[in-house]
Amino acid sequence: MSVEHTLAIIFPEGMTNVKKIIRTLKEQCFTILSQRYVHLTPEQASDFYHGLYGRRDFPLLVAYMSSAPVTVVCLGREDAVEKLVEIVGPMDVVVAQRDNPRSLNSQFGNYECNLPAMHASRDLPIARREILFFFPNSLLEPIPDLEAGLNLLNKEVRPLLKEGLAQLVKEKPLEPMLWLADWLLAHNRSKPLVPSHLRRQPFPEGGVK
Repeated sequence: MSVEHTLAIIFPEGMTNVKKIIRTLKEQCFTILSQRYVHLTPEQASDFYHGLYGRRDFPLLVAYMSSAPVTVVCLGREDAVEKLVEIVGPMDVVVAQRDNPRSLNSQFGNYECNLPAMHASRDLPIARREILFFFPNSLLEPIPDLEAGLNLLNKEVRPLLKEGLAQLVKEKPLEPMLWLADWLLAHNRSKPLVPSHLRRQPFPEGGVK
């Protein structure tokens, strides 16, 4: 499976327990990819939650999110979005304590004022938008897990590289690194289609003269 990216926001109510919250996320196999400490303006908070505009609780949510600094965390793991939603729990603290008492919003939210401790992206498209809102330079392409990467390396890369190195020893070119690069490109079964005018001229037999 591929690693997913998702976003968590530790609201003002949860800021006194940031260390506990981060530790819990790490215990649940999340990797902290990026982290920021920010104090949003009401305009920025409104922009972030623009999809909720028109709801009765929208002004309260914007005011709460911009009332004090928050910690924003980009996280990665398998099934990250679904798992984070489960761990964070409902944003309604009363509902969180009733339906998911072990959730972070249940543990660290304010029950009397019904103020949640955290926000979690609800699905993958939302996670992508929210991550780019706070981390605009993030690379969000799926990351293959370690086992898949090793399998690909053993199946596709090592046999071709081994053959190329054997030919390199045999040819003994004057520029071994350039020779190997050209050889790998020429013998790569999945080689890209490069326009002819951009292709390097092949080395003569025996290497560069």
